[in-house]
Amino acid sequence: MRFTQLNRNSLLSEFVRCLVVNGYNIILTHRQPTHVELSCEWTDQFGCISRYLFIICDESTPSDQQLIHLNKIAKEQGQNAVVVSDKFHSSLSPVEFFEILGGTVPSWRALGPTYESVFLESSCNKKIKG
Repeated sequence: MRFTQLNRNSLLSEFVRCLVVNGYNIILTHRQPTHVELSCEWTDQFGCISRYLFIICDESTPSDQQLIHLNKIAKEQGQNAVVVSDKFHSSLSPVEFFEILGGTVPSWRALGPTYESVFLESSCNKKIKG
């Protein structure tokens, strides 16, 4: 999968579907000219909540200064900042992001008859059949 300019509908929805299927609760989204910020919470098997700020970059990426500022804000709010970009060496590429979370979730799968069972298995960190 080649990461091209973040289509405000299709590619962003892939990120959102992937996070939701993996048990992340999206609290807030904020669209910026160069990126999208997704504030999320994830509850582990022990009931502990981890907070994340996913910074998903477009082709035109935020400046280093903006990223420093975003990391500072995330830290102040008790969030782990995760930058997804092809441009920064200290970030995850979109391909790595999707691989870590088990791959993309096609829109047809989200609406298919197996969606509920796939969703429940994914949210429990179980490997999905097929």
